[in-house]
Amino acid sequence: MDKLYFDYNATTPVAPRVFEAIKPYLTDQWGNPGSAHDWGLSAKSAVSKGRAQVAALINAEPENIIFTSCATESNNLALTSPFAQGGKGRIITQPTEHPAVLEPCVRLQEQGVEVTYLPVDGNGVADLSTLSELLGALLPGNSDAPGEAGLLSLMRANNETGVLQPVRAAAAQARDAGWLVHTDAAQAVAKIPIDVQELGVDYLTIAGHKLYAPKGIGALYVRPGAPLYPLFLGGGQERGLQPGTENVAYIAGLGEACAMAAEDLAMEVARITDLREYFIRGLHNMGADFVVHGAAAERLPGTCSVGSRARQPGIFFPVWWPTMWLPRAARPATRARPVFRPCWNPWVRRRPMRPGPSGFLSAAPRARPRWMRCCSVCIWCWNCIAGSLGQFSGGSLTISTASAGQTM
Repeated sequence: MDKLYFDYNATTPVAPRVFEAIKPYLTDQWGNPGSAHDWGLSAKSAVSKGRAQVAALINAEPENIIFTSCATESNNLALTSPFAQGGKGRIITQPTEHPAVLEPCVRLQEQGVEVTYLPVDGNGVADLSTLSELLGALLPGNSDAPGEAGLLSLMRANNETGVLQPVRAAAAQARDAGWLVHTDAAQAVAKIPIDVQELGVDYLTIAGHKLYAPKGIGALYVRPGAPLYPLFLGGGQERGLQPGTENVAYIAGLGEACAMAAEDLAMEVARITDLREYFIRGLHNMGADFVVHGAAAERLPGTCSVGSRARQPGIFFPVWWPTMWLPRAARPATRARPVFRPCWNPWVRRRPMRPGPSGFLSAAPRARPRWMRCCSVCIWCWNCIAGSLGQFSGGSLTISTASAGQTM
């Protein structure tokens, strides 16, 4: 039986085309890009090419792309830089962010930065009217210490529900109020069109392994003039912001993955959206009693979070957990029988949010929002609809298709 991989929001396989772009820098062209001889110059050329390919996908200038080891590092770099000089300041984010944003906010809060959590509506979309109130109340110029930094961090796409946040509108409000803006676009780049000029953000996070590049490579877009300070010190690589010899092979791979995505992104968005709707129709045809989280919101084409309306504690949710991705061209004419394994993720109660000095929720939220609590069973992100439909009995799960832009 052919196994199918359904976990694309967690990670993607390295595309063959990306692998071919990587190989020369692991074998024949192994020079250090900081060296002035032929081997070094060849490696430096590969880094420059990769930087240009990443920049082209998001409509940025190559010099505004900083390579990192992962999206988590990119997020930490963006979140800590405005407060790196020891001054206090303010951050506005939302409780549905990835831990790579929420945990740095907890650390910054311990260091004196005021962190406020923007509420989301029933679909998981940030409340922009509340954002307007927050920006007015927390405007750095209105504080007792004028000049304090203000940073809004809003993810572009949720990794569990696929819900897209109104980053462009939120960024416009924040920039008008003199705030910097960061968006974690790890789940969005190469899945939907991303244009940093249109979004109006100062920082944008990219994860290589979400778009068919290897694990261990990421990038951060930084708007000219936005503050940026290194997390650690060393050599002068990446303008001194990511010291250490560049990972030439993986940079070449990330660049190739971005170039690959740019070639057929619109076509893949349409194809994968059709697959998502096919899956939902299949559940309806089965007579399943379910709810789609964020159904009324704009979502990623290939992510669908589905929960059972049955509130029966202790139910095991049968899920597909295939372990190997099957290229589109190699899919069998007949549907493969899904592999079912029970998953159990008990609800862990964590400390609630509490009102902060400004009257808004300021303590770090550790629990999932109420709108996502469908029952006692919670299956974290696993992704893809390849055509097989299985049983549906009480629980909650997230699925997503292969990322848009892949050409395997």
